[in-house]
Amino acid sequence: TQNSSKRDRKTMTKDDEGNYTVLDKNYSRKSENFFSNQYINLGFQSQQEKYEYNLSLSIQPSYSRRETAVEDSIIEKQKQSGVDYSPSLRFAYRPNDNKSLNIDYSGNSSHPGISQLSGDTIRSASGTSKTYGNPDLKTSFRNSLNIFYHQSNFETNRFLMLSGSL
Repeated sequence: TQNSSKRDRKTMTKDDEGNYTVLDKNYSRKSENFFSNQYINLGFQSQQEKYEYNLSLSIQPSYSRRETAVEDSIIEKQKQSGVDYSPSLRFAYRPNDNKSLNIDYSGNSSHPGISQLSGDTIRSASGTSKTYGNPDLKTSFRNSLNIFYHQSNFETNRFLMLSGSL
């Protein structure tokens, strides 16, 4: 996937005659963005009589570039490349028709977007808020684990279900 965009936001203030002809450099920005990424997935699954499992790993390499200017003066050039990855595991064990155990794990990394890393301070057009980037942001990783156990005895009308997640 690739995409690019351009943005030219000009904010004008009044001149000495009361006309809006003076460029306000605090609120005006011109930017050009380019983004490219790929998606690669590798998986393996097996199904046996009493159990089955599925393992997979997704990899998403990406590249971003951004140039920010006020009038014709470039105030910031940024380039970023990163690789996000997402491992997953699904395991199901069924020793008989009355019992089952399912375990699902997934994880995914996420690196910050190029606008989150920007050192340029962006002010809203109304002047009531400012957005600050943080060039020191690091890649984050999220884990998810779900466990489900089921046991039933139809003759005695007893059922047990346990589940948990992290």
